[in-house]
Amino acid sequence: MKRRAIAPVVAAALVAALAFGTIFQSTLAGLWLRWTEEGSAFGHGPLVPLVATWMLWRRRGVLSGARAPAWGFLVAVAGALLLH
Repeated sequence: MKRRAIAPVVAAALVAALAFGTIFQSTLAGLWLRWTEEGSAFGHGPLVPLVATWMLWRRRGVLSGARAPAWGFLVAVAGALLLH
């Protein structure tokens, strides 16, 4: 990936993260409460997104060459949003 092409990707990722956070705000707040309550068996919850991001970053070379199924992905996301 060229250096100049990184900025639009980062901008798109930030917009997607902001949209995700806005759409699922109540769900994320509930998760945070469950993860941080005393005696919770889900105390490792905040680490899961960090570890998943690290795993994706490690495989970024392999993933950058993969073709993304655009329409199937969009249909799946639209379905998930309708269920929420």
